[in-house]
Amino acid sequence: MPAKAAAAPRDAKGNRLDATKRKYRANLPRPEDTTQGDASTLLTPGFLRFVGELLFGERWQSPLAQGLGATRGKTLSPATVHRWSMGLRTIPGWVGEALLVLIENGRRELDRRASVAGALATRIRNPRAGATLGGELDSLH
Repeated sequence: MPAKAAAAPRDAKGNRLDATKRKYRANLPRPEDTTQGDASTLLTPGFLRFVGELLFGERWQSPLAQGLGATRGKTLSPATVHRWSMGLRTIPGWVGEALLVLIENGRRELDRRASVAGALATRIRNPRAGATLGGELDSLH
């Protein structure tokens, strides 16, 4: 009988990590918070990745493209975000303002989720405490 091939490595969610994915992620610029220190430019490929991963996680380019496009009322291709993130194209100035809108909206959403989580924790600790969630729990999905 032939030997069984070794199982492919998997990430925390169980997704297969093949060599292409590892190579692709390695080619992206490191995330960088250019709002710190004496950075001469805010909109760098690293900053775009920093904000994208902060808001959307590891698979950030498509949702970031959708969010940026929505702030302008236009469709924005994920390929465009990819080109910016690789430094193949200059990131236009309007992206800074659009990122601000997305960050503020993301913060409001996180605050809302934190409030629901706090109410859930209170109900678990003391079911008779009367912490109500109303329809908030339904809006999490």
